Amino acid sequence: RVRKRRKYLHAGGKTWIDIEGNLAGTDAPSIRCAKLVNYGDNTYVFAGTEIGLFVTEKLNGPNTVWVKEADDIIENQTVTWMDYRESDGILAVATFGRGVFVKKLGLPTSVDNDKNKIPSQFVLEQNYPNPFNPTTKIRFTIPGVGGQHAVHLQVYDLLGNEIATLLNEAKTPGVYEVEFNSSGLASGVYYYRLTAGQFNETKKMVLLK
Repeated sequence: RVRKRRKYLHAGGKTWIDIEGNLAGTDAPSIRCAKLVNYGDNTYVFAGTEIGLFVTEKLNGPNTVWVKEADDIIENQTVTWMDYRESDGILAVATFGRGVFVKKLGLPTSVDNDKNKIPSQFVLEQNYPNPFNPTTKIRFTIPGVGGQHAVHLQVYDLLGNEIATLLNEAKTPGVYEVEFNSSGLASGVYYYRLTAGQFNETKKMVLLK
């Protein structure tokens, strides 16, 4: 005698909710792994897919919005595995064909110079968290060549209008971080640009209220 297979999964009385959001659909990438990360008062969910790493900090069922993370490093490589070490906020991500990457989450909330590091090149990192509401952190590196650099860090909207100037001063070599508070701004896509000497780079961030 063969029993009929149950059409539902009973998991301690809890209900499973679909959170694919904008990663759903016939043309959507397959999701290979996921990781729930609690840091401070925030909770982030990372999803490893066949076209890279995505993250969200707001689960909203089928309306969940996922944003691509580390697009300039991991790119469109398949993410096969992730792990998070809570003691020091390190997230490790393994890919198929591009290696393993780590990132330290939960950096300080004010401009801070790490004097123990002597960087060799300018670097503008992706803001974190992203999407964010209402604050996010922008981390950048000033190299140990040429003495002080005049540093400008500004935020723009989609039309190219300047929203805020986060930094406009000379900085010595080191690793810095600035917090951006979006209070009073509408949800949407914004850009932040770092200019220092001949270095000029712009990255995109998403405000989601």
